[in-house]
Amino acid sequence: MKTQSFILAALAASPCFAQTSTSPPIELDPIVITATRSEQPGNRLPAAVSVITRQDIEASGASHILQLLRLAGAAQVSDFFGDGSRATVDLRGFGDGAHSTTLILLDGRRLNNSDIASPDLSSVSLKDVERIEIIQGSAGVLYGDQAVGGVINIITRTPQAFELSTEAGGGSYDGLQGRVALGQRKGGWSYRVSAEGRGTGNYRDHNNLEYKNALARVGYDAEAAGAFLELGWIDEDLQTPGALFANEVAQDRRQSTANFSNDFSDTVTGFARANWRQNLAPDWSLQTDLTFRESDGKFRLGSAFGPSTADSTQDRITRSLNPRLVGSFPSRWGASLFTGGVDVQDSDYELASPFGVQHNEQRQLDGYAQAIMPLPAKLEITLGARLATVQNEVRDGFTFVVPTRFHDSRTAGELGLSHRPAENLRIFARYDRNFRFAKVDEFTNAGAAPGSGIVNIRTQTGDSYEAGVEWDARRLRLSATAYRLVVEDEITFDPTTFANTNLDRTRRYGLITEADWDVAKPLTLGARYHYVDAEVTRGQFAGNDIPLVSRQTAKFFVRSELPRGFSLGTEALAVDERAFAGDFDNTLGKLPGHVVVNLNFGWQIAGLDLDARVNNVLDKEYSEYGAAGFDGTFTERESYFPSPETNFWLSARYDW
Repeated sequence: MKTQSFILAALAASPCFAQTSTSPPIELDPIVITATRSEQPGNRLPAAVSVITRQDIEASGASHILQLLRLAGAAQVSDFFGDGSRATVDLRGFGDGAHSTTLILLDGRRLNNSDIASPDLSSVSLKDVERIEIIQGSAGVLYGDQAVGGVINIITRTPQAFELSTEAGGGSYDGLQGRVALGQRKGGWSYRVSAEGRGTGNYRDHNNLEYKNALARVGYDAEAAGAFLELGWIDEDLQTPGALFANEVAQDRRQSTANFSNDFSDTVTGFARANWRQNLAPDWSLQTDLTFRESDGKFRLGSAFGPSTADSTQDRITRSLNPRLVGSFPSRWGASLFTGGVDVQDSDYELASPFGVQHNEQRQLDGYAQAIMPLPAKLEITLGARLATVQNEVRDGFTFVVPTRFHDSRTAGELGLSHRPAENLRIFARYDRNFRFAKVDEFTNAGAAPGSGIVNIRTQTGDSYEAGVEWDARRLRLSATAYRLVVEDEITFDPTTFANTNLDRTRRYGLITEADWDVAKPLTLGARYHYVDAEVTRGQFAGNDIPLVSRQTAKFFVRSELPRGFSLGTEALAVDERAFAGDFDNTLGKLPGHVVVNLNFGWQIAGLDLDARVNNVLDKEYSEYGAAGFDGTFTERESYFPSPETNFWLSARYDW
C-alpha cells in the first residue's frame, strides 16, 4: 500500500469537522503517572508516555481492553478471533515476537508469561480499569526483561466512597455478559470486589467462549504507611477454530475445518498479591510487592496434517518479590527523584503432550537504580543501570534427557536528557539498553541434537535511541518521537525449521506522532500515526522485512458530547500490508492492509449508562493475523485467521 493512498483511505473513513469556538479553555485535572514505578504528578521520564484515562474508556464504549489499545500511538494489535481472547500488542515492530518484547503490567504486576504464550489481556475486565499508561519505548533499566519495545501498565480502580454498579450486555454471535462491582472507602480502609461472566459463539465456527472472573481487594492507606491484599480467579473455556488457507477463506471465511474440530483451550488462573508501603522520611518510602500466580491449562491442537485426539496440559507457577526504595532529595535546581530496588522472579513450567514432558525451573534476580536530577537552564538528566541474572534447570525427553542447569547475566543502562524551554513545551532524548532472556519453553525446541544437552539459544540484547517533543496548549496537545532500535540475537521461531532460533541482527527506526484537539468542550478530535521500518540486517535473512509488521498505521477518532446526556463517537484504524508471520524469507504474499471504522453511541441519565457500539461498520473482510503454514503436502502457504465483519454490542450499567 503506497503512502499516499494509505493516508487518503484513512482520512476518507474518518468524519471531518470544521468548527470555531470562543468558549474558555478546558481545565484538565493533573494526571498521575506511574511510569517511574511510583506515582508522580506528570511524566518525568525522558520518553513518550501516553495515558488512556477513565473518561476515554467510558467514551469509547469498548467491551474489552484490546479495543482501547488499538488506538494507542505505536500499538499494532494482532487478534486471532476478534474477541481479545488470543491477541498480542506490538510496540515498535516485533510482529509475532511481540508477546515477549512488549511488557504488560497490571498495577505493576507482570502479566507476561514465563513461556511463549501471550499475556492474557482478556483476563483484565474494563470494569476494573482506571487508566492505562503506555511507555512508548525501551525501558530496560526500570522494568528489565522483555521491556524492549515498550511497557503497558493497566491501573485498576480503587473506591473513593461507597460504590455499587451492575452491568449487562449482549450483542452479535449470541454474546452475553454480566458484571457487578462493590466497593467502599471509610477512613483509611477500603475494599472492592467484582465479578464478571460472559459467553459468545464468536464470529468463527467452533469458537465458543465461556469466561468468568472474580477480583477482591482490601487495603489500608495512611500518611505513614499503607498496604493492600488482592486476590483474583479466572476461568476461560475456549474452542479454537484454527487457521484457514486462501481457498478455504474464499469458500467460507467463518468455517473451521475438520482438522481442528477437536481443538480447545481451557485454563484456570488464580493469583494473589500483597503490597506494603512504609514511609521512612518525609520524601522517602519503601514499597514491596509479593505476588503468586498459578495457571493450569488443558488443550488440543490440530494441524493441516490431521486432527488431535489427545489432550495436552500446560501448567505455570510464578512467584515474584519486588521491593523498591523511592525518594526525593533536594538539589540546587530542584527536587531529584531516586528509584532503586530488587526484582526476584521464580517460575516453574511444565508441558505434557503426546510428544513427552518438558519442564523448566527459571530463577531471575535483578538489581536496579535510576535517578532523575534537575540541571540548570530547565534541563533534567536521567541516569540508570540494572544488573540481571537468570538460572534455568531444563529437562525433557529429547535434548535435555538429563536435567541441565545453565545461567546468564546481562546489564542495562539508561542516559536521558529533557528540556522544558516553556511551561507547555518539552524536548527529550534518551538511550536505553534492553534485553530479553529466553522463555522457559524456548530452549527445548532450538535445533540442538537429541540428548546433547546443548543450549542453542542466546540471550537477546538491544540498544534504543530516541528523541521527541511534546507541546501541550490545553486545547491542543501534540507529540512526536523518532527512534532507532538495534537488536542483537533476536529470539524468534522459524517455521521452515520448526525451531526457535536467534537472528544475527535486526534494526528498527520509526516515527510516532499523536495529536488531540479539544475543539470545543463537547467535541474532541484525535489522531495517531506510526511509521516503522523493521528489517533483518545481518545473517541468512539480511535485507528482509520483519514479518507481521506494518510500515504504517494510522488512527483517528472523534468524540462528541451531545445535549441531554447523549454522546457520539467514531474511530477509524488504518493498517498497512505486512509479511505473514514466520515468513522471514519474504517469499510469500503480503497480508493485505485494511481500514476499519467503528461507531459508539451513549446515553447517561442519573445513574444509568447505556452504550451501543458497532464495530467494522463498513463490513470489511480482512484478517488481523496471518502466518506462514504448511498444508498436508508440506507445501508452505499463507494461512489466515479471518476477523469479524460488522458486529454490534449493547450494554447497560447502573451505578447505585
